[in-house]
Amino acid sequence: MVRQQAPSAPARTDTDRLLDLYRSMRRIRRFEETALLQSSLGKVHGALHLSVGQEAIAVGVCDSLRPTDYVASTHRGHAHCLAKGVPAKEMMAELFGRLNGSCKGRGGSMHIADFDRGVIGCNGVVAANLTVSAGVGEALKLEGDGNIIVCFFGEGATNRGPFLEGLNLAATWELPVLYVCEANGYAQYTAFANTSKELDVTKRAEALGIETRSCDGMKVLDVQAAARELIESIRGNSQPAFLLADTYRYLGHALGDPEYYRPREEIDAARSRDPLKQAIEKFDEMGVDSKRIKKIDADVEQELEEALSFADGGAIPEGSSVGEYVYSEGVRTRIGALGWEVLNGYPT
Repeated sequence: MVRQQAPSAPARTDTDRLLDLYRSMRRIRRFEETALLQSSLGKVHGALHLSVGQEAIAVGVCDSLRPTDYVASTHRGHAHCLAKGVPAKEMMAELFGRLNGSCKGRGGSMHIADFDRGVIGCNGVVAANLTVSAGVGEALKLEGDGNIIVCFFGEGATNRGPFLEGLNLAATWELPVLYVCEANGYAQYTAFANTSKELDVTKRAEALGIETRSCDGMKVLDVQAAARELIESIRGNSQPAFLLADTYRYLGHALGDPEYYRPREEIDAARSRDPLKQAIEKFDEMGVDSKRIKKIDADVEQELEEALSFADGGAIPEGSSVGEYVYSEGVRTRIGALGWEVLNGYPT
């Protein structure tokens, strides 16, 4: 008996692809706007760093990744997690500190991780993920499956030691790492131009022999094209690459930032180049029916409503469980072999 093959899926058009990119950007935008509101209501615990305005970078880069690829994020990591496939409802529950969150309520906004979806973790320490990414890159190279890791960071990280250390290791050991600099012009509350003699950070990567590209980080198709080229190069030669994406964050460094350091005119100029707005303008040029865009917007709103309901319905971890997940089972076994008692996750 000859097994009949299932019919192949219809080829996706350029319009379909752009609509998918728009959906992902809209999801990120509405997730963060919702998180901001919920934080003002006291439901989000801890610091909240938003990337409103920077959505095109996460979406454009992650569009060319495999499910088996990895990303390493920063304190401003919601967009990277969502673009890589972490469900909005699990992330919202994590921000709420609930057991049904991505990290069972233990991580919060700055420490979301989801290994099953390739997110090795967000990191609150500026530049810390650059050296971590080199380590993951070495593991991926040893596995030999052609997978890569993408390391996201802002240009403020390029003035810290782990930047040179991480890139030098990746270049020397020929590791499959894509370094993506989200250059929004600021390092926390300080303009990058006030702390750096050379503003073109691609030169720092080029000095180590790393292939580089620059793109307009407010245009998702520009990011997608540049990232795809570099990702294909990394898979082909197992060499690191560096992408500089110029962008802008519309909101302050974190919740409560008065933003005295940024002129209003600068923010307004950046907003005029909004990545979602530019995508919609592209749809107009392509003659896309506006009903399709409105349908995506409505679907995303429904998704965020469900995410809020999921987060609100999650249980709050008991105080007695504070020590859980501190040690892996393997470590706990070795601690027990030493004759130590493990109480609430800690050796006594």
